[in-house]
Amino acid sequence: MLNAATARALADIAARANDVLHAYDPGYIPQFGDAGVRERVVRDDDPLAVVAPEGDYFVVAGASGERRYSRDGRLRFTDGRLQNSEGDVLGFPPGAQQGSFPQQLRADPVDAALGRPIDVRVEADGGITYTRTVTDPRTMQRVAQRVDVGTIALARFPAGTNPLRAAVAPHVGRPGTAGFGRLVPSARALGSLDVNLGIAKLQEAYLAFHALQAAQRARGELDTGAMGLVK
Repeated sequence: MLNAATARALADIAARANDVLHAYDPGYIPQFGDAGVRERVVRDDDPLAVVAPEGDYFVVAGASGERRYSRDGRLRFTDGRLQNSEGDVLGFPPGAQQGSFPQQLRADPVDAALGRPIDVRVEADGGITYTRTVTDPRTMQRVAQRVDVGTIALARFPAGTNPLRAAVAPHVGRPGTAGFGRLVPSARALGSLDVNLGIAKLQEAYLAFHALQAAQRARGELDTGAMGLVK
């Protein structure tokens, strides 16, 4: 049977290992702050890779429709919907009024079905656009049109609030407006964990666990010996 000290040591190992596994996940908040670093930003050739301003989050709808907040800016179009690894990235369609609620951002359904969207990109102001090639019915010539999908929404929580456990509603707006910073296009964010230090802390947790086991075995042998003397 595990005692409290052993269970706590095993929990520390599991938490340290989880931190290392998520070291490169954008927006991941380490469970231990002693190996944390400021989130790093690197360039990326993908025009749909983008980094949100520090402290801001993308608004995402999960598979069951639940609202999530994510810093994963590795965007893609799936079946015409703008998504990241956590679900549909929400925003404001063209013409949406200030103060409207974020909703799903989609390419034109016909364009998506025919595979027309090309040169899809994200701008610093959160705008999502793509190019489609269509036939001009008057001249029968193929022409390129730039299509506006909408603007990505950002969310910000009060200082010190963990968005994964927040019980308060965030402030939601558009990049570059109402105090929100602009996005960083063609870039991606790495996690907030120093990998080498995280691994070192994981090793320390293992060593502490083994030392605890050794101490408990020694204590058990002493207790057994004492019982023998009493008998």
